[in-house]
Amino acid sequence: MRDLGSHASRGKQSVQSRLNELIGGYGYGVLEVPVLEATELFLRKSGGALASQMYSFTDPGSNSVSLRPEFTSAIMRHYLETTSGAATDSVKRWQYAGPVFRYDPDNVASNGQFTQVGAELIGSRSTLADAELLSLAAGVPATLGIADYRVRVADLDVLDGVLDTVGLSDRARSFIVANMNRISSNQSTMSAILQRAAELHIASGRDVLPEEKRPGRRGFRPPR
Repeated sequence: MRDLGSHASRGKQSVQSRLNELIGGYGYGVLEVPVLEATELFLRKSGGALASQMYSFTDPGSNSVSLRPEFTSAIMRHYLETTSGAATDSVKRWQYAGPVFRYDPDNVASNGQFTQVGAELIGSRSTLADAELLSLAAGVPATLGIADYRVRVADLDVLDGVLDTVGLSDRARSFIVANMNRISSNQSTMSAILQRAAELHIASGRDVLPEEKRPGRRGFRPPR
């Protein structure tokens, strides 16, 4: 956790303001979610992969709670709570900005609190939604004056199709998705990833532990 002086604070606020304006121009309204949520909310999304990175504790009411390590889980919780009984084709566009808290044993310099800015488009399977978010993603570096950049695209439907063939549990799928960037960027981390999977009781050696298989689903995960 670090203090920010006047110069650094102004710089952060300037970047955040420009990104908020960019995302708002695409019709994304601001959604604020709590800094503190039930621990289980984040573990369900990550398959337990975030367990060692979260700042968690038991509150005075004996509830297991955590400082948010990311925004998507809370935004999906809000979507499900507020669209209950509504039309199934309800499309929501939300942007978010604020502090998140994460401990990373592989990168001590990034531990603690940092600011995350992003957008979520929920409820649409249209290819136009994909195009919209790709345009938005490309607009981020352009807005910040960054010329040398690449946009990397991932399709979770393709990955889900591959994982369907081996009958993995929901927790195992979530763990794989959460670690895809580490797997693709540095093959030498595979041993550490497999060890972490064993510690979470997701896998033992090459065998995935038997758990409930999740029902098939389709979804779209926008860039952050």
